[in-house]
Amino acid sequence: MSVSVQPIQWTSDCKDPNFDGIILITQSYEQLPDELECLKAPLQDYSALDCCFGEEVVVVKAPGLPGNRLLFASTGPVNRDYDDIRRFSDAAANGIKRALKTGMQRPLLVCPQHNSYAKNTLAAVLGALQILYMNMIKKLALSGNLKIKHWWRKVKILTLLQKYI
Repeated sequence: MSVSVQPIQWTSDCKDPNFDGIILITQSYEQLPDELECLKAPLQDYSALDCCFGEEVVVVKAPGLPGNRLLFASTGPVNRDYDDIRRFSDAAANGIKRALKTGMQRPLLVCPQHNSYAKNTLAAVLGALQILYMNMIKKLALSGNLKIKHWWRKVKILTLLQKYI
């Protein structure tokens, strides 16, 4: 079993055809900046149908966008006294897990800047990459291609992987 790693790309165009879907990480789609206005319409239509919109990660059909699908992972409220930047990381992690289940191989992660959290985009990227890294390690371990020199490290990794298998 070979594991291929897709290169990480940056783009300012959310309609870039190099991607096969969009993962939107934000508190609310209603507060999106003007350059992301094209993402609002599919989310408005879906929110009228689902009363639990914003509580779970949802996949919405979005013609005209890459892969014709938009995945919305809400951070939920981020203005309470116990909320912090991890809300963005957790939302991105949940979003990338759902994207993998839908078959996305080249998702575009979109996380607009938040007023209260200057590093929210970085937190979202790191949350998504952590999930992708764990999936790669899991595949290598299950295929027998994980080469580790010291046996105690292998035990630690396999013990950690049992949580995810």
